[in-house]
Amino acid sequence: MQLLSILWQRYRAILLILVVLVCGLSILEASSSIDEWNNANTFMKSQKFKQSYAKDATKYTLENKKKQPTYQQFIKQRSQFWFSNKHDVNQVGYLNENTTRSEPADTLQISIGLCLFAVFFLLMSDITRHFNAFLLGSKNTRLNIIFGKYIMLGLLPILTVIVSEGLYYALINLFIPDQYLNWSLGLNLGEILIELIVFLLLLALIFITSTIIGVPIWSFVLLLGLLVSLVSTTPLALTNIYNAITMSHLEKIKPDDLFSGPLSLIVIISIIMVLLIVEVHLFKNFSGEHDGQFVMQAKLRWPLWWTTLCYTSFSIGFGAIPSFVSNGMANEIMQMASWFSLIVIINLVMYILIFRPKSLKHPIKSIQ
Repeated sequence: MQLLSILWQRYRAILLILVVLVCGLSILEASSSIDEWNNANTFMKSQKFKQSYAKDATKYTLENKKKQPTYQQFIKQRSQFWFSNKHDVNQVGYLNENTTRSEPADTLQISIGLCLFAVFFLLMSDITRHFNAFLLGSKNTRLNIIFGKYIMLGLLPILTVIVSEGLYYALINLFIPDQYLNWSLGLNLGEILIELIVFLLLLALIFITSTIIGVPIWSFVLLLGLLVSLVSTTPLALTNIYNAITMSHLEKIKPDDLFSGPLSLIVIISIIMVLLIVEVHLFKNFSGEHDGQFVMQAKLRWPLWWTTLCYTSFSIGFGAIPSFVSNGMANEIMQMASWFSLIVIINLVMYILIFRPKSLKHPIKSIQ
């Protein structure tokens, strides 16, 4: 309890600001969406709109509709809170003659982004302000310290996101009549669960990176690069390998097909658990003496570089290259050369940052 009190004193200002921002954002978005819905319904049920609809119904509905809906059918469709077709720009309710009601936005992604940034900032601040060294010099065990951080910077942000989502849907349920609430389109528990699990994965990556990398700007760059690859090239790489093994055509099996279903969630949860366990092991061997260095544990320099080399070669080699190779031999060679150069550049920069060689003529002998 004393450790949690110390951590709370350290983190409370940022965490309280985070709670206010995340919950306030959900309340603001819910209020805005409810207000827009009310204004749209008021206008659609006015005599002015009824006359305008009778004069030119195609102005408010899809031109490719086989059968034009009647005024009453149109009101019934557009008075639903969530749009029946999110890909249809015309499926909206009207505020007035010139503006339309925007799609009610779920703020979950923004809330997750704010939480991730806050956790990253606090963990990096622990390094730059030598707070980790202070904790390591206290009577608390390293295991208690890392679990205390998991509670403060892992559990609290997750609870904040869950509470903010609850506020968002509670306000909508409170102020929108039941007959207009098409929950089947607005509340997808499966998608929310997936996003929360991805949130846990990103939190685990931030935790483990903050235990290895001691320079905030480079830690941020590495996390950003890893995030981009996890969203783009890595799923393509796994899909391409899967297609090659199963002898399937690339057009038939896409990343969305391969990374969907309960199995994918089980794999991601397993990766999260492994990352958290590895992070506990690393923190048990953490030394505050090397705060601020690119790699804060000398034993991790070669493993980190080899991991980067293997990952970038896999992600770019099997992900990016096959997706661009399709326009003849000359273009194939140019594309492969460009992506191979990218792999070399990334790992060369990582080598310099990790080992800090004193001489580029002798990059191995002169490493510090």
